Amino acid sequence: SYSFCTLLQQVRKKKKNTHKKMASQGIIEKLAAIDKETEELTLEARKRVEKNRRIGLEREKYIVELMEKVKKLEVEGGSLNKAVSEDALLEILLTDEAMKLEKEADEIEAKAAACTA
Repeated sequence: SYSFCTLLQQVRKKKKNTHKKMASQGIIEKLAAIDKETEELTLEARKRVEKNRRIGLEREKYIVELMEKVKKLEVEGGSLNKAVSEDALLEILLTDEAMKLEKEADEIEAKAAACTA
């Protein structure tokens, strides 16, 4: 037969164990919630990293396209500069030729005037 004290000790022990179990259950639940949140945050971080990577690739592709356009424009610009230079040179030559012809014409006119005088 149990004495009242022994019975009271057992009840207290059970109560203490129950509280410990409840407390550890609460901790386990909190840890599970933290794990779930960590998993969700990790997933979100991965999505952002992937999105940033895609944006980076798009940006790189765009920069490459721009560089190609710039090169193309530089080539076209070079061709235009060459054409302008050639035109300028041609103009100088033609002007020079025109001046020679004018001089010749003046000489012929002078000879003609001398002949009629």
